[in-house]
Amino acid sequence: MQDVAAKEPTCTEIGWKAYKRCEHYCGKTEGYEEIPATGHNLSITVPRVEPTCERWGNEEYLKCSNEGCDYHTDYNGLPALGHDLQWHDPYDATCTEDGYWRGYSTCNREGCDYNTKVDRYVEKALGHNLKHHEAKQADCLPGWEEYDECQREGCDYNTKVEIPANGKHSYVCDVCTTCGGLNPVRYTREGKYIYFGHWPQTLERDENVVAKLNEMAGTPPLPRDNNANPYNWESHEGTTYMWQKIVIYNGTKYLGVQMNDYRANGIYALGDKITDNGYYKLNVYRLQTRLNFRVLQAIWFLLYH
Repeated sequence: MQDVAAKEPTCTEIGWKAYKRCEHYCGKTEGYEEIPATGHNLSITVPRVEPTCERWGNEEYLKCSNEGCDYHTDYNGLPALGHDLQWHDPYDATCTEDGYWRGYSTCNREGCDYNTKVDRYVEKALGHNLKHHEAKQADCLPGWEEYDECQREGCDYNTKVEIPANGKHSYVCDVCTTCGGLNPVRYTREGKYIYFGHWPQTLERDENVVAKLNEMAGTPPLPRDNNANPYNWESHEGTTYMWQKIVIYNGTKYLGVQMNDYRANGIYALGDKITDNGYYKLNVYRLQTRLNFRVLQAIWFLLYH
């Protein structure tokens, strides 16, 4: 008799315990005991894998967990999607970003970084084209420390830090030469003189000057526009029949006046008296303001006795 070693069963094949058999293979055995096949243990779940642009995916399936067995349920592959390409035109470099000299494609699909760019067509960022600005002290308008500003079109880079306005105006003829605001106090001091106010005196007749003043002041309100006032003219005594605005041009102060209607005196309009002097409704007249009124400063003397 010949010894036969034991064999463990597999998922699909039987096994047996150790036994003896005839060495001449006559079929006679001693102690033979068969062990049935175990069958597959499908306890491993392989999850679904989504396909990408370049790689296949698969549906969920099961695998046998028995050692040495590679059996699994049906494998259903999911084909690769291919790239969802978008074309890009060439673009110029900016101060901070590289440019690219030719068109290229990129994939729009989330998670895919595919593109057809190559390094030899990259134009390096230009860097800022800086202009230096000197500091400006704050007054009625904000000031700033010295700063740099990029002059390249489309770039808003600058290192400007504003200093808040402090309310200090520079009045000439009661109008601030910096912001154009009117002096609420309406007087100025020069040496021993105190100047109060001004009086319209001369009608400006130079057509070039009048054209410039009209450009600076803008259009006054008109009745047909429901007195719309985008250029901030002042109404005379709170009415809408007359509008006025002060403009300083070449160092001269001008008062612009427009009448939308003639002022009434009782039941009679003053139109005749106004037109007799050459002034008509809806025309803007520019008057130079040159006369100054002044009050002498008081001087005190120490008296001895």
